[in-house]
Amino acid sequence: MNKYLATVRVGGQLVKTIVFADSTIHAKLLLQYKYGMSCVATSPVRTNEVDGDSTLLDNTIKPK
Repeated sequence: MNKYLATVRVGGQLVKTIVFADSTIHAKLLLQYKYGMSCVATSPVRTNEVDGDSTLLDNTIKPK
């Protein structure tokens, strides 16, 4: 598994998030499945950032 950084559109705002996937295409498909077909604003890019450098989108959105 690789770590990918992408920008997605959620509620009209652009938010950076990470996803773990085998390839760039797989990462994009996972993001589209979770947030919608037109949500991916930038293609996922493989990253080697240390944990803690990027905040997960799931940890920042509070349930309604």
